[in-house]
Amino acid sequence: MNRILKNVIGMPGVSALIVLVIILLTFHFYTGIFLNARNIELILSIVPELGVVVLGVVLLMIAREFDLSVGSVFGLAPMVMNALYTSGGLHPWLAIVIALAICSLVGLFNGVLTVYRRIPSFIVTLGMLFMARSMVVVLTGKRPPRPDNVPYEVFVYDFGIFSASLLWFLGLALIIGIVLHRTNVGNWIYATGGHTEAAKDLGINWRRVKIGCFMMCSILAGFGGILQTFRVGGSVMPTYGIGLELEAIAAAVIGGTSLFGGIGSVLGALVGVVLVRSIDNGFIIARIDIEFFRLALGGLTIAAVMFNTDLQRFASGLKVSERDRGG
Repeated sequence: MNRILKNVIGMPGVSALIVLVIILLTFHFYTGIFLNARNIELILSIVPELGVVVLGVVLLMIAREFDLSVGSVFGLAPMVMNALYTSGGLHPWLAIVIALAICSLVGLFNGVLTVYRRIPSFIVTLGMLFMARSMVVVLTGKRPPRPDNVPYEVFVYDFGIFSASLLWFLGLALIIGIVLHRTNVGNWIYATGGHTEAAKDLGINWRRVKIGCFMMCSILAGFGGILQTFRVGGSVMPTYGIGLELEAIAAAVIGGTSLFGGIGSVLGALVGVVLVRSIDNGFIIARIDIEFFRLALGGLTIAAVMFNTDLQRFASGLKVSERDRGG
């Protein structure tokens, strides 16, 4: 029994799941409508965009790196996409592919400077945050392009209580989860973030692993921005994604991803995203000043780290009997 309890408590995101249940029930009892079908539909409509970004952030944090530029890349991808098929005349699907390819180059730039020039990823991506945001403004000429003839339905078709964007998010989460937890690539990522020197000794190309994580993080951030653009009918504003990088990191940390690398899970990412978006939505329904959302998010991030630490200590202190080990 202790072995099962120890394994469950030791899973990243367990504390966030407990907090999520408490918050959902609290908001429902306070508002009376929080858990009704219409509001659940609303929450599910805004979860995928942040969720896709958080998947990339978690992947990178497991490899013990950060990307502060995801919010700017979130705004850059749809701007490039729209510019290509409105001004450039390209087919919408080709415009989407090229936009995501540019995002991958942003990640490649971040990764190469971090790995080969040994510049902390915090500094590199902070610089990219400003550079990418500047490119977003330049692309629009401070006026958002007006797209037409784009494949909205493929990405945001309304199935009733959820849209196609949620299926994209869950599909990506499933693929990344399989890669992280069922393949050698996942083992390399955890090893690189958990103990780089040991990864080197095992022959793991840790540089390639980190650069790959940077590129995937940027691609997912760009795809999240494209999803939001399609959800709101194709309108793109230069302000898209501002502040999103902090929400994404907060959701990752709340979901149990370690700031020191080597620990994290897709399940924790899912819980963290739903938790952040539920608090945001709950404050609006309860008519609480939205500025308190940042207060709650900051406090929850700190509390999540402390709660995760306490749970890990409790789990490590559980004694497992010989019979449990044999079972």
